[in-house]
Amino acid sequence: MTLQDIEIWAFELKLDKPKRAVFQAQQYRSFAQNVLIVVPPSQIPLYSKFSLALRRWGIGLASFEPTLSEFQLCRPPRLSQPNSRHQQAYAMFQLLGAATE
Repeated sequence: MTLQDIEIWAFELKLDKPKRAVFQAQQYRSFAQNVLIVVPPSQIPLYSKFSLALRRWGIGLASFEPTLSEFQLCRPPRLSQPNSRHQQAYAMFQLLGAATE
C-alpha cells in the first residue's frame, strides 16, 4: 500500500445549523477526497437551499436516525482530489500516526 492508495473521508455531523455544516464541510475539501454531512432526518429539507454549494464542492448529504439505526444517503459525495496537497499529506500522516499508537 502506498500513500496514493489511502482515501480520506471527512464527516460533518450536525444536529442543526446547516449553514455552519456546509461551511465546515467546504473546509474539509482541503484534505479529504470525500466529504459527507450527516444530519437527523428532520434536518434534510433545510439543506435544499444549499444544493448548489453541495454540488459545486462535491459534498454529500446523509441522514442518520440513531434510535432506529437508519442511515440514508441523500446525495453521494463526489470523489475528487483535495484542494491542498500539503493539507492532504498532513492529514494522512496524522491519521497514520494515530493508527500506530
